Amino acid sequence: MITKRYKVPFMGTVLNTSPLTGAADDPIRPIPFDDLPGYSQLQDRGVSSLCTSLTYDVDEGWVVVDILADEEFHTWLQELLPNLGAIARDTGCTIKRSDIEEEK
Repeated sequence: MITKRYKVPFMGTVLNTSPLTGAADDPIRPIPFDDLPGYSQLQDRGVSSLCTSLTYDVDEGWVVVDILADEEFHTWLQELLPNLGAIARDTGCTIKRSDIEEEK
């Protein structure tokens, strides 16, 4: 397994940006890979992954993640990357901002 870094959309309700906090019932998290096209076939073949969130850009709606996975997973994800934002919107992955308080 190897680790690669990606920028992927995130979802959840942002309550505060400093420190970054989300709602208990809708936490801030990278889009779920299991909702993406082709993921179930990877699971059927025993392909696994571990995702670690590094930095969030609330204004742009992206999170930088390190993903430890088999090469097959990385190949699959890299093929989806150009359309990941549209796929996330189409599957209902959204960011909600609930009275965001920013550090002054």
